[in-house]
Amino acid sequence: MRKQNAVHNAAWIIACKLLQSLLQLLVGMLSARYLGPSGYGLLSYAAALTAFGIPLMQLGLNAVLVQEYVRAPEEEGSIRGTALTLSGLSALLCMAGISLFAAIAHRGDADVIWVCVLSCIGLLFQSFENLQYCFQAKLLSKYTSLSALLGYLLVSGYKIYLLATGKSIRWFALTHAVEYGSAGIFMLLACRKLRFRRAVWSFPVARRLLATGRHYIPTALFIAAINSIPGILLKLLSTQQEAGFYAAALTGSIVLQFVYAAVMDSLRPGILALRNNNITQYRQRISSLFGGFFYISLVQCVVFTLCSPWIIRLLYGAAYMPAAAVLRLIIWQTPFSLMGWVRDLWLLSEEKHPLSWRLHLFGALTNLILNLYLIPRWGACGAAITAVITQLAGNLITCYT
Repeated sequence: MRKQNAVHNAAWIIACKLLQSLLQLLVGMLSARYLGPSGYGLLSYAAALTAFGIPLMQLGLNAVLVQEYVRAPEEEGSIRGTALTLSGLSALLCMAGISLFAAIAHRGDADVIWVCVLSCIGLLFQSFENLQYCFQAKLLSKYTSLSALLGYLLVSGYKIYLLATGKSIRWFALTHAVEYGSAGIFMLLACRKLRFRRAVWSFPVARRLLATGRHYIPTALFIAAINSIPGILLKLLSTQQEAGFYAAALTGSIVLQFVYAAVMDSLRPGILALRNNNITQYRQRISSLFGGFFYISLVQCVVFTLCSPWIIRLLYGAAYMPAAAVLRLIIWQTPFSLMGWVRDLWLLSEEKHPLSWRLHLFGALTNLILNLYLIPRWGACGAAITAVITQLAGNLITCYT
């Protein structure tokens, strides 16, 4: 019965994510063409700065909440209310820190400062994402998928309005706040419709969540560094246009990532439950997930490598054609990145928290050193090569040392 629920759950996630991805492609393509490589690069830079605040806003709770709901279903209301409160307060502090950094680092450049400040507002609304883990634990992800889809429908309408009226780049910086805010409201309505237990604050639950989640904050920070350093250094050490080319190639490379995410989100609760109930089946599930992700993504890499010029021209137009070479390189990080997803799930289920941050620290340091060396020489292509080496070293080589 649980297996049927997992399949049904995954089908809902994939269907909604497919529609969302199609919208994202269409509206993102129009926005990128409208803004041009330079404007698109500035938005990517602001998003990279904001990404450093996400792990601090999440407080590691995103890694442990499903497990908490599975272990203590009777405390559902306390877990949900406490997690939302902790993340909301942390988001406000992160917004203040990012805004202060942008004001100091880019003093005199009003556009950069405003884009960074407006972009980080999304952190406050992104804290509502904690709600999705309660639905995941109950195998009710169709509600979170529908909420995300409805949120993206609203933000797509917002972006189309900006394009039609010729608004400035500052308005585009608010899109994440509109998207996450809308999705959060829809998830809250779903909680009420399904009669979830009332969300309440609990000091004992807060201590327990923070005690477990703190192990994942360094890990998330190092992951954020791996993802954000290229966008930041490309603007500081190369050009804003190169940052735009890299962002376009990266977006193209992860266009099918929602399929892998849907499978992972649907299987995670069952795998965590099997760890204590059926160790043999648990190991088989981990092994099957690992192998399935790896071999399917290899096929994707070959197709994207051969078709990269057509993919970039279709998505972004002739102005972004230099991004084709970047896509041809960066797509090869996909198999190793997915291996890291499965490894992190195994680390969570085995409660090997300290090992996780050490592995990601190695990846972050590798990423920083290689980007400092390669970006001034090869620009966005150097950042793409670094991404592949980082994922290979952090998610494969370190597992055998």
